[in-house]
Amino acid sequence: MERRLGALLVAGVVLGLLEETGGSVPLSDFYPFGLEQGDTVNAKVDDGGSGLVEISLAFPFFGERHSGLYVQWWLMDIFLVLFNHWFDITLELVLRKLESL
Repeated sequence: MERRLGALLVAGVVLGLLEETGGSVPLSDFYPFGLEQGDTVNAKVDDGGSGLVEISLAFPFFGERHSGLYVQWWLMDIFLVLFNHWFDITLELVLRKLESL
């Protein structure tokens, strides 16, 4: 009985995450961005990053204040691959559990 309730709970959570939302937020509601705001466009490469990007607010990191950072997009690619893999496995396990009920 507990396993069945657990499977139903997981299925409910997954299905809740998959539920389509009804609205959208217009871009004008976000903070100003784009080339006209001083943003830059990085070259499209698979494994790379930006040069030093100066930011307007310095932040503390290991006892020093920094006013620039580097953007590495290969980490985002790795995260997206891992998340998609995890989600596929989780959804498959939930569907198997539901089939066995």
